[in-house]
Amino acid sequence: MFNMGYTIIVMSVCQQTLENSASELIISYCQKNQLPFVGKIPYDENAVEAIDSGPSIIDILCLSGEAVKEVYKKTILQLINN
Repeated sequence: MFNMGYTIIVMSVCQQTLENSASELIISYCQKNQLPFVGKIPYDENAVEAIDSGPSIIDILCLSGEAVKEVYKKTILQLINN
């Protein structure tokens, strides 16, 4: 027997680049189409400063870095559990 494999799609949104209505449309689309939505990444001035000076946003204490870590964890769980 062969394992045919499949594709898993997970979605997240960056809050600054999209208006709330657009974010809600993406979330609604995911729910409607049974696609995992793994989170929102908020705009964070600390992240902008970190990126401009070199470190990754996950290397400093900032809201967007914590959100990215959470999105990553949820994405990995989706891959493991499906």
